[in-house]
Amino acid sequence: MLRWDDLPIDQIRQIIDDETGAVTREILAGHLSLLRRRRDLLTARIGDTQRFLQEGFTMPEVQTGCRPVQLKMAVDDLDAAVAFYVEAFAFRYDVARRTKEADYSAFLFGAYGQDDFFLIHLIAAPDHMDRPGASTFGLPTDDIDTRHARAITAGATEAVAPHDPDGMPRCSAVRDPSGNWIWLYQA
Repeated sequence: MLRWDDLPIDQIRQIIDDETGAVTREILAGHLSLLRRRRDLLTARIGDTQRFLQEGFTMPEVQTGCRPVQLKMAVDDLDAAVAFYVEAFAFRYDVARRTKEADYSAFLFGAYGQDDFFLIHLIAAPDHMDRPGASTFGLPTDDIDTRHARAITAGATEAVAPHDPDGMPRCSAVRDPSGNWIWLYQA
C-alpha cells in the first residue's frame, strides 16, 4: 500500500521497524509535504498550459550578450517588503522559479530573454549565502512628487526631498522599511 503512494523502499523499511510510531509519523508527514508540493507544481503547469491554449504562445527571440538582469535586496520582513513595493511602486510580485522543493518569487519586469527583463529578489533569511547589505537603486518615474509621496505613505522614510540638481533630472530618495535606498528620477 505504501509503495502505491510512491513512498521510497528505505522509508517503508523504517516504518516497518518503527516500534513507537514516531518515525512513521515523521516519514508520512514529510511524504505528505512532498506530495502536496508535486500537486502544486502540477497545478501550476496545468494552469500555464491552459493559458497557452487560450491566449497562444510565441517563442521570444532570446537576446545574447551580457547585461544586468537581477538585483538582490536584504529585507527585514519579506511580507511587509512585498506589500511596500507593490503599494509604493506597483511592482508585480510573482513566481520567478519553480523547483521540486519550492516556488521562488521576485518582482518581475519584462519577459525572460528580452532586453526589458529584470528581477528584484528580496532576501529575508539572515543566513542566506549571498544576502547583501543595504542596497541602493534608482527608478525613473513620470511624476516624481506623486511617486515620492506615495512611497512615504506606503512606509518609506524620506532621505532626500524632491529637488532639481544641476546637470540631472529632478530627483528624490526614500529608504524602504528595511533601510534600502530608492532614488526616484523624473523620466
